[in-house]
Amino acid sequence: MLILNENEMWQAVTLPEVIEAVEDAFAIHKSGRFHMPDRMVAQRDWRS
Repeated sequence: MLILNENEMWQAVTLPEVIEAVEDAFAIHKSGRFHMPDRMVAQRDWRS
């Protein structure tokens, strides 16, 4: 997994690209043409 800090993220994309991606995501959600998998949760057992 690649982890980017905020500066690296903004070097990788432009604000117009981010806005376009969010608009596309909202349009897909509104149309219902998507599959949302169940959210997975990882927990640590802090008792040990």
